[in-house]
Amino acid sequence: MREVLTGYRAGPQYAPNLSPTSRYKAKAVELGVGVRTLQRWVADFRQNGEAGLAPKRDRAASRPLGRVDQRWVDVALEVMVIDRTNARVVVRFGEGVVKTPSRTTAFRVLEELERRHPTFRLSAKRNRDIADRSDGVYGKPRPTRPGEYVLMDSTRLAVFALDPVTLRWINCELTVAMDWYTRCVTGIRLTPVSTKAVDAATRPAVRRPGASGPAMVPETIVVDHGKVFVSEHLTSVCARMGISIQPARLRTGRDKGRWSGSSAPCARTCCRRCPATRGRTCTRAGSTRKTTRASSSTNWKRFIREWVAVVFTDRR
Repeated sequence: MREVLTGYRAGPQYAPNLSPTSRYKAKAVELGVGVRTLQRWVADFRQNGEAGLAPKRDRAASRPLGRVDQRWVDVALEVMVIDRTNARVVVRFGEGVVKTPSRTTAFRVLEELERRHPTFRLSAKRNRDIADRSDGVYGKPRPTRPGEYVLMDSTRLAVFALDPVTLRWINCELTVAMDWYTRCVTGIRLTPVSTKAVDAATRPAVRRPGASGPAMVPETIVVDHGKVFVSEHLTSVCARMGISIQPARLRTGRDKGRWSGSSAPCARTCCRRCPATRGRTCTRAGSTRKTTRASSSTNWKRFIREWVAVVFTDRR
């Protein structure tokens, strides 16, 4: 640029007494570009200095939404419809205050917003989880000793069992207590149909002789907001034994991330290896799930305890 403008350290073709047009042509031939391109570079250099010579492609990549008014982009993110966005911008900011992009540019902006914030694609459940993410820093309790935090939760198993009394097919729920520090399962209870408060209240107690798992009295149990864990019966049992109850925050999976990330998937893995698996939803249920052999609820308890002691504890 200095050679074209001032003839600095240049040959006779860039002498200051020559016209700018001749200097532009000489430099364009030397660089292998058009004269108009070189004139545009000179204009950017005069306006922004050396920074104006940066590739335009990189600057466009840093602004994928182009020069569209940010207020229009914010409103478009709310409705994701061009006509409604334009109408809402007029109502919110007034007529002619915010420049409306062309329809082609508006579609390009909506495509970029859809890529950043999926609305019409991918899983709706995943999109809701992403939208509910916390704006703050992620954190979780950090246990320093066994028994400081014990996670408790109930999971509906994707299997059928036979009631030993009525011989009817029933669902089962698995209530698990896991020590956060050692990652050991300290209590298991399999209940037919659904878990009751009295079933969950037996887990904080000291383990009986001969039961699998380490014996400990937890200092704090971390539970969700299910009716079983916030019941008066469980609260009174924990108060008598000097155990604190720490409810997990709503829609904050990291408060019980150790259970959600290890124990619950392992329980589902255990059930998938067993007969009479019905699947978590109706779309995953097999057509022959009731024609295969199934175990009674008592056998299921023995099988799950054995699986936890042999497989789950060993892998952790």
